[in-house]
Amino acid sequence: MSAHSPLARVATAAIVFALAAGAARAFPPTAHEIAALDRPGGLRLSPDGERLIYLLTTHDYDPAASYDPADDLAGWTSDRQLWLAFTDGREPRQLTFGEKVSHPRWSPDGERIAFLRDGQIHVLLLAGGEAEPVATGDLEPGAFAWSPDGARFAFLATPPLPTERKEEKWANGGVETYGEEWRNDVLYVVPATGGEPRAVYQGPKHVVDFTWSPDGRRFAVLLSESSDPYYTYSLRVPAIIDAETGQIVRELAGEPRGVDNLRWSPDGRYVAYATGIGTLSLMNTLRVHDLEAGVFHDATEGMDATIYGFVWHPDGDCIYAHIVEKTRSALYRLCPAGTKREKLEYVDRVLSGTLTIDADARRLAALSSTPFDPHTPTVFDLKKERYSIPVNLNEHADRWPRGEVRIVSWTNPEGVEIEGLLMLPPDRDYGEPGVLMVVPHGGPDSVTMQSWSSWTRYFSSRGYAVLRPNYRGGLGYGFEFYAANRGRLGEIEFADIESGVDHLLAENVAHADSLVYGGWSWGGYITDWTIGHTDRYAAAVSGASVSDPVSGYALSDINRGVAAEWEYKGNPWFETGQFDESAPWRWFSEVSTPTLVLHGENDRRVPLAQSVILYRALRDAGVPVTFYVYPREPHGPREPAHVEHYLTVWAQWYDRWLTESE
Repeated sequence: MSAHSPLARVATAAIVFALAAGAARAFPPTAHEIAALDRPGGLRLSPDGERLIYLLTTHDYDPAASYDPADDLAGWTSDRQLWLAFTDGREPRQLTFGEKVSHPRWSPDGERIAFLRDGQIHVLLLAGGEAEPVATGDLEPGAFAWSPDGARFAFLATPPLPTERKEEKWANGGVETYGEEWRNDVLYVVPATGGEPRAVYQGPKHVVDFTWSPDGRRFAVLLSESSDPYYTYSLRVPAIIDAETGQIVRELAGEPRGVDNLRWSPDGRYVAYATGIGTLSLMNTLRVHDLEAGVFHDATEGMDATIYGFVWHPDGDCIYAHIVEKTRSALYRLCPAGTKREKLEYVDRVLSGTLTIDADARRLAALSSTPFDPHTPTVFDLKKERYSIPVNLNEHADRWPRGEVRIVSWTNPEGVEIEGLLMLPPDRDYGEPGVLMVVPHGGPDSVTMQSWSSWTRYFSSRGYAVLRPNYRGGLGYGFEFYAANRGRLGEIEFADIESGVDHLLAENVAHADSLVYGGWSWGGYITDWTIGHTDRYAAAVSGASVSDPVSGYALSDINRGVAAEWEYKGNPWFETGQFDESAPWRWFSEVSTPTLVLHGENDRRVPLAQSVILYRALRDAGVPVTFYVYPREPHGPREPAHVEHYLTVWAQWYDRWLTESE
């Protein structure tokens, strides 16, 4: 890792990122190098705005490693430690060693840092010394926060099972009542020096998230019916509770819905949060509750917004919000009453993660990236209206060969303009035909932005022009665009994407006989749908796809209930039509495209059975198919040996069938 290096700002000439002379190196990145990239997270700006803390996940490989049945990571080691960086660009330094850490938080005075390790809160004094654990009895804290005076911690934890319940479960061999044994998290407070935790709120609802009021006398909380992921993800109620009694003082919404990013104003008068009005997952409204007046305002009034995060200005007169605008990030300064807004024009990188601001509103920080620069801490100087990169992670990636990136647009069969990002291989110009790889994003409620994509960099450097289309049903293009695929899943995405491929063929960007396709999650669903409706692709890769919406509804951790009512306009038991019409498996008998299937063994979002259905169907149909299952993995491989493997076999699959189609 390079400690720090000024990162050249990406030209904003709007659409094209040009290849800087001499920036390329001789060889493209290998799958091994992609798997070994450092990954930052947990970024927080200090109260004085001079320092940053962030987590850095690293992956290292021992070339001397040999077979060891006890080594699940196949010679790799992974670590996640806390780092300190400086906004003036001084050399960063590692703060923690040993076991992995998470959830770093500055103390209000900026002299201490708290984090989680081994199921305990630890406090590190920056002046020196070892991190000290905070005693919390038999509770293992999850999310936690300093009190405004720095004297206490509030944290969420699941209370241990009562002894009689443990004995009962032991006596029956651990039998569980399916779907009825979710255990709610309780909100606790404990002295910062440790001690006996005090339960603040312990039901009947599950506490999803919380934040202290500035005076420390209240909490704003997100509550759900239970800790079942379906409820915690989609059906939340924001509320205010008394920090002493735990009583709910006020609920801020009438019905549970998607709610995120609870934030108190600095004076404690307002509570703001992002929510979706008339949507499932699109956060299109920044609602600000005036607790004194008992009314609320829409800070995004008149905007057809996609909100990815926000933070209050320290004096409370405005809010800085991260709004997605098509393929770009935008920072807006919003009036809480929704009467005024201003766009910050010096943001030309795509932001990710939490926005964090200092106590004097001089600086705002977030992770950011470009198509050629992986995610790295970024500081926005709100006074001088510019940004800086205080620590340039993965600096070596800047030397990988790169080609042109441009936004391409076309008109679909219904006359709607659709966009996509196209990354060309090095030394290949637009209009020079070659292999085209189509990669639809997941979701479908997601969006492809001008940010870092390991897949795109890997395949484009291998000679593929990579098209990532922003089809209808995704975010960043307004409500109408987001809602367009309701009840028309598969049909909408296919029409939007295939018309884009037709456009690029007409633009001479690709040969009709050198097209390949592949995606993950909902991108896998679209892959399954596509190979059942056209044979124009030489090869396809389907990762963690939804091949059968009915079993997907029944088995997924969150994709049921309100999710299905939005996407399919019903549920599979009573409104069967949309589920039947949107099921890729209905067309598997028509598939002839050689297909590689990839899936994580422990995927709860899209369970493994979905890919088993695809594999069995293609085998029965005599279609060339190979199926890899990644042990221990959730909804997407994370272990570096698995990342290296799936990138390698993905590329080999395309190479094989493109060669055979010649």
